[in-house]
Amino acid sequence: MKIMYKIITGFLVVAFISLATGLYTSNLVQIMENDISNVDDVKYPINQYATNYQRGANQLWLGTYVYANGDVAMGKQFIRNGKAMMIKSRESLSGLLDVNEIAELQTKENSAIASSDQVIGTIDKHLSMMVMDENHESKEAHESEIQFNLNLMQQRVSALNLALSSKVDESQEDMEATLDDAKNNGEQAIFLTRMSLMVSWVLSIVIAVFISLIITKPLTQLTDVSNKISEGNLDVTLPEIKTKDEIYDLNESMKGVLAAVELLTDIANERNKGNE
Repeated sequence: MKIMYKIITGFLVVAFISLATGLYTSNLVQIMENDISNVDDVKYPINQYATNYQRGANQLWLGTYVYANGDVAMGKQFIRNGKAMMIKSRESLSGLLDVNEIAELQTKENSAIASSDQVIGTIDKHLSMMVMDENHESKEAHESEIQFNLNLMQQRVSALNLALSSKVDESQEDMEATLDDAKNNGEQAIFLTRMSLMVSWVLSIVIAVFISLIITKPLTQLTDVSNKISEGNLDVTLPEIKTKDEIYDLNESMKGVLAAVELLTDIANERNKGNE
């Protein structure tokens, strides 16, 4: 193999290792970016929408409670805002959760809204009846029924909030697991990058030393032989070079030169003897 090819092969090995490691590292970075993007695009919105859903349910409960305690205008405002927030949050979650999960949440939402409507309806009915009936016992019965409906509504709102909390917890766990995977991939990418640089650096040195030895050692031997021949010393031994490269060709040429010098020396010696 020609020396140039040996050098090129050595550097190609280093380049291949660097390229392979770089591609794998790039793949890890892409996975990490996808994980983080998944958190941004899916996991975090679930938490946000579910939390807003809970706020809407709590506003519904608060508005109903305020209404029951006599502040009708404020109660209606809270109830209206709560319903709108729940509907908007559920619609936003519909693209992130499966159909069965959305149906379960909507069932609990409808139950909580129905309880609120029942409380409001009971209060309005009892207020109109109390205008005509000042009986103390009837008033206590009315208040007891309102309190019962409020407690029932509170239970249904709590059931909705519990279901939403479970979605938040699941999303949080998935988000933490995804971020852990992204962190691990990032650490692995950094580790592989460092290892790639180290391996490439070591291989470059090894290949450089190896090629240097392949070239330098036989060249040094050939230089010594050439110096001895130039000094008239033909009792030299050329090195054994098995590599089929330029140094091998040079060694073969040196053999030819040495043979020619020996022949010319023998001819000169014969002539000198004849002249004597």
